[in-house]
Amino acid sequence: MSQYYFEKSADAESFLQVFHTPGLGYSSCVKEYNKGNMPDKYQECTLAVDYKGPRYCAEMLTGVFIGNPAKARVLDIAAGTGLVGKELLKRGFCNVDAHDGAEAMVEFCKSLGFYKNFYVSFVGDGHRLPIKDDTYDAVTCCGATLENHLPSSAQTEFIRVIKPGGFFVNAHRANLPEIAYGQQWREDAQRLEDEGKWTLHGRLHFRNFNKYTDGSLDIYRPRSVDDDHEPFDLNCMCEWIVLQAERQLWLNLQLVQIKRVTVACLPLDSPSISLKPGFLLTCHVWSSFQSVQRLKRWSTADYSSYLC
Repeated sequence: MSQYYFEKSADAESFLQVFHTPGLGYSSCVKEYNKGNMPDKYQECTLAVDYKGPRYCAEMLTGVFIGNPAKARVLDIAAGTGLVGKELLKRGFCNVDAHDGAEAMVEFCKSLGFYKNFYVSFVGDGHRLPIKDDTYDAVTCCGATLENHLPSSAQTEFIRVIKPGGFFVNAHRANLPEIAYGQQWREDAQRLEDEGKWTLHGRLHFRNFNKYTDGSLDIYRPRSVDDDHEPFDLNCMCEWIVLQAERQLWLNLQLVQIKRVTVACLPLDSPSISLKPGFLLTCHVWSSFQSVQRLKRWSTADYSSYLC
């Protein structure tokens, strides 16, 4: 970047809030992102407000994905200036494609070396991604679940392009459920779950989405044809979750599925863990009951053996 646009982080946050103005609309917002030196300006904004959302998004995908990340195909929706792509590459995901509605942002991403393929398109509200069905092992989205950004109807497209049993990892500001846009997003997500299109795999809340707000991560999975298929190694996943908790990355954690049953509850009085009240680990009751049996050994007595 050839110049500095913001003297204070508060100025950068105020600038970002302009894109959230009610009534601006999706297409007008994209036009704003296409103006002049907007990618450079936006990039500086993210640095000024200490934007950590992309790191959490990449860490979550790394945590749930079992397999060789180098072989996984990932689509970064609303990629912006490529911050998620950068974090994914650090973690071994080297087959990532970038999408954005703003051509200026996609052109910026092309210069970074984090992505393989690039797509400029609107998505949702009747707009289809120029991508074949069941193409990706995962779709990531960070900071685009906002007023004037991705319409809630875009979720149908994410399901279409993700392979059955893949992941949709969405990092957003924690206040999403408090605004009308966010309520509509959640309603549409729930409707798709009720229709059997996908399953809420987890919702996690974390500190410091940026300097001014906390954040949340939603993880959904398009339904697998084989309902008895265990989509990931529960022991591995739970160990990863607790280690993240020890590092105090999360405010609280919940692993959830369609059928919810509490199988472990970690105590909050351990000096190794500093979490807000309500820390709960839950899991889906799969037809293969062994999944729950494996998790039952995560009792309040023996969890500490996994903190290393």
